[in-house]
Amino acid sequence: MVPIISNLRSWIPIFVRPCSTLRKLVECFSSYDPVSWETNIELFESGKRLAWDMIFPIVVLQILGSLKPLHDSSLFVLDSATPSFRVDGALIHMLSPYASPSLGLHSTSPSSPVQSIGNIPMSYIFDFSYFIRLSLLALLSPVTMDIIFNYFAPLLNSVFSRLKIATISRKGPDAITRNSLSRRVKNGRVIRHLRYDLYLPPKPPVPPKMETFVSETRRDVGPRAVNNDLKQSSSNPGRTSKSSKGKRNSIHSLIFFPGFSIHHSAYADVAARMSDMGVPVAVVSLEPLRLAHRLLGTGVNDLKRLLKLAGEEVVQYYKHHNLVDRDTEEPVILDWALGGHSMGGYAAFYLVEELMGMNEKVSMTLSNGSISRLSNHLVVWAAGPFANLVPNLRGDSSSLPLHIPQYKSAVRPDSLRVLIILASNDNIAKFQSNGQKEELLSKLPKKTTVLNMIHGGNHAGFGSYDTASKKSKLNIDGERDIPLEVQHIEACSQTVHFLLRY
Repeated sequence: MVPIISNLRSWIPIFVRPCSTLRKLVECFSSYDPVSWETNIELFESGKRLAWDMIFPIVVLQILGSLKPLHDSSLFVLDSATPSFRVDGALIHMLSPYASPSLGLHSTSPSSPVQSIGNIPMSYIFDFSYFIRLSLLALLSPVTMDIIFNYFAPLLNSVFSRLKIATISRKGPDAITRNSLSRRVKNGRVIRHLRYDLYLPPKPPVPPKMETFVSETRRDVGPRAVNNDLKQSSSNPGRTSKSSKGKRNSIHSLIFFPGFSIHHSAYADVAARMSDMGVPVAVVSLEPLRLAHRLLGTGVNDLKRLLKLAGEEVVQYYKHHNLVDRDTEEPVILDWALGGHSMGGYAAFYLVEELMGMNEKVSMTLSNGSISRLSNHLVVWAAGPFANLVPNLRGDSSSLPLHIPQYKSAVRPDSLRVLIILASNDNIAKFQSNGQKEELLSKLPKKTTVLNMIHGGNHAGFGSYDTASKKSKLNIDGERDIPLEVQHIEACSQTVHFLLRY
């Protein structure tokens, strides 16, 4: 019931602000193919200017045409059911087409309440039904039809055609993944929210009581030796390194953006596997459109909100389960890396570029004094071969914004570390030539970029939606030569090693 309600809530902004949604969709789709969208966008903007130039005079004429003089003539007796109100004023009298003396529409009754100057009436009644009829005629006019079909229709047709593709391509998790996710939610290993799912490391094993432990060991082992053994065996995958004097606890975490039209829960298996290795993972929900773009859920403001909310939960979980050192007064530091699969990977590229142009660091101070901040790691799965869609992140002096000469941005180009993982059987994200690979690498840091290949894997193998993808009418992916679990292990182990060791 909760996922259904959350899904319905995510649709509310779409229907409440349709014009804003249209603008976001246009910017999202055009960012991946600006050339083919340029003409339609120019036509749409020209049509908007024409429409705005026409609206004011048309509305004024409709209002004036709907103002009728109040008099005793039977020609202008309005139906009692017609909604109307009375308007007085000399300005309306001068502009209304019904105020002409030649029409003889003035009142002759001496008891008429109508005020007049000479023989001209000065009170008017506004006919709403007539105003609506005039509005319909204006909408059906040849000029309006020209603006709609020749200026607005090309862009709207492009948007709806791509939305149709996105709808056909929608994929969700398979049954095994859904069941596994439900179990982890019940065990407290996954916290689900409207905007993200947070995957947490395993809880430490409960140490046995001292009396029980001593009774099951050799009798000649004293309490002192038992305590030493307990300290040495208390390590677990989720624990951070112990902080000594002058050092801080640090937690390496990952923010992950889903691919095109893929439900975020389809990454439950890989996110859970990385959390089992000690890396908390926040998989961002891009519902309901499932499009990774800065205006649709992957922007800087979305990132700051996630750092705050998810950071609070991670620190609380770690402290509650004694996964960080409680003895030190130093705050816990959460270093969040950015990552994504397919379209989510390109969104991560663009987000890093935007962060480089900022004159501030993205760092949030949590309620308990801990710090949740963005790290200098970028992880991309099945994205990058379309090098024209990748921004320049190398940090050459000629490509840097002029307003950050001292690198005060959230991500420094000279410290950025990038991991790209591709699959050999991926027919969607693959290099068509060596030139594409060289172009991609030329836009990334030369010494800190790692490009790995999973042999036998495919595009869908980075998630858990293989069963659903086979039913898709637009399935152009290659077939895997390795089990899905093997591809998951390869991708997760490489990512965790990159985040913790590199």
